[in-house]
Amino acid sequence: MLAPKLIIPATGTVIDLPTAKQQCRVDADVTEDDALIEGFVAAATRHVEKTLDMALLKQTWRDYSCRFDRCIRLSKGPVIGVVNVKYFDGDNVQQTVNSADYQMLVDAEGGYVSFGSSWSAPSIYDRPDAVSVDYEAGVDGADEVEPQIRTAILLHLAFLYENREMSLDTVMTPTGAYETLIWPFRKTVV
Repeated sequence: MLAPKLIIPATGTVIDLPTAKQQCRVDADVTEDDALIEGFVAAATRHVEKTLDMALLKQTWRDYSCRFDRCIRLSKGPVIGVVNVKYFDGDNVQQTVNSADYQMLVDAEGGYVSFGSSWSAPSIYDRPDAVSVDYEAGVDGADEVEPQIRTAILLHLAFLYENREMSLDTVMTPTGAYETLIWPFRKTVV
């Protein structure tokens, strides 16, 4: 399976600038570090998303498969819904699967696309991206992001801001509190 591809990034941020400045103990009227703090908010947010392999705010992703299976597991969560399922037919021409032929389901491992028992998979061209699923993952607003994840982002943000002039040979490690906050959201790897 190829790596998932971000199609439409999230708009907005999980942590707004006033909250970020308060966490970094920067007065609201001091603006000289605003761009730096916003960059650290983005970096801390991406770090959590990458560590947990999830989407925080609503964004559109594409997952690939080299073949049709009875179900196709979606890599990012929480899944909001499937946009489309496409495939390259035997002539290497991209086709779209009728949305009546599949449904999006969620189990303990996350979201997946399930094809009906009466559905017959078409022949596909031999290529690593023969089947693709576009889907939306994340939540609609920052206030819907789990409080533990928001707190972890704030902790990481403050750590980055406080250590912004640290030398490159210094090892930066997350705090135990950060790890404790994100631990319940980690995917189980078997």
